[in-house]
Amino acid sequence: MLTINTIIILLFYLGIFALIYINRKKFEFHKIGKIPIISMLKTQFGVKFIDKVGKKYSKFLKILGYVGIVIGALGIIAMTYMIASSFLNLFIAPEQASGVSPVIPGVRIPGAQIFVPFWYGIIALFIVIVVHESGHGIIAKAHKLKIKSTGLLLFAILPGAFVEPDEKKLTKAKNKIQQSVYAAGPWFNVLLAILVMLLLLFVISPVHQSLFNAKGFSFTEVGNQTPAQIDGLPVNTTFNKINNISISSVLDLSNTLTEFEPGDKITLSDETGSSYSLVLAEHPEDATKPYMGILNLHDVKGDQTIIQKMLFGLIDIIANLFFWIYVLSLGIGAANLLPIGPLDGGRMLHNFLLTRLKKKKAELLARVITKLTLLCLLGALIVPIVKALI
Repeated sequence: MLTINTIIILLFYLGIFALIYINRKKFEFHKIGKIPIISMLKTQFGVKFIDKVGKKYSKFLKILGYVGIVIGALGIIAMTYMIASSFLNLFIAPEQASGVSPVIPGVRIPGAQIFVPFWYGIIALFIVIVVHESGHGIIAKAHKLKIKSTGLLLFAILPGAFVEPDEKKLTKAKNKIQQSVYAAGPWFNVLLAILVMLLLLFVISPVHQSLFNAKGFSFTEVGNQTPAQIDGLPVNTTFNKINNISISSVLDLSNTLTEFEPGDKITLSDETGSSYSLVLAEHPEDATKPYMGILNLHDVKGDQTIIQKMLFGLIDIIANLFFWIYVLSLGIGAANLLPIGPLDGGRMLHNFLLTRLKKKKAELLARVITKLTLLCLLGALIVPIVKALI
């Protein structure tokens, strides 16, 4: 049965395909075989902005780009190791989860370790790709390379964007310039992820918590033969005091428990005024720390005004969007550093090999590495899906 969410997703893509068809004369189509997989709409939107930023901050951006070469090189090594390990584990440790997972917003892929909600995924994916491509363009412009166009694209069903520098001039530029331009996309993704995480930790999370207005903590399970079970602590109950010390959240609980030791007797009070006494045990992982045995803890939301509820809902949406921007930014940045021909990592590797080997040998080695990496990647992606379906 089709759900409302599925219908909305289908309508979204039907709308996208309809717009492309109506404006098909303005689009460029790139085929795999006879099937048009990539649709591209070239524009001049944002070119002036890229030119302005690239020229104004050229000195800083050049240094930033050179740092990106180091980050990119380390990323290529890390990604190559991860893909090779994931492929080998298919044979030597088949019970382990694959280190890579395909991601399509709104689609639950069998065997995948991650599911991205549709709207969060589509918006986050678009932002991440715009930042990625802008990184290439801004660093290229810092080195006085012309930006020919920008635009929108649709890769199969995934929306994105692109920035097109003058490839002829880029290939004639110094090796370190080429490397910095190729590395810029993944490097800007890393910088975006860092920025988003800092905003989540130090801005959004505190505001979200203050609007949450926590009034205590609760838990849904107790461990077997633990103080909580032995002394009958009720689950799904809001507790707000320990020994008459006010506790408004799980964090408060954790901080307060540091003042006690195993063997201490404490009294927990709930929001109705009922009290429960128990003797703290030794923590299973650290005998010096106290342990109650309560599991699946969570904060309990307090009363909110209408304005607080509206702001809380808005901040909640922003927090979720930022989380997926963080996840996809790191994921796309890392994926682009795979040593596969058309990707940034493949272009960096190819450029590096040309500085060390003759052109024919460099191109041959680059093709071999691309094919081996693709083999490992496809194995690590497809085998878990097949296992899940079986």
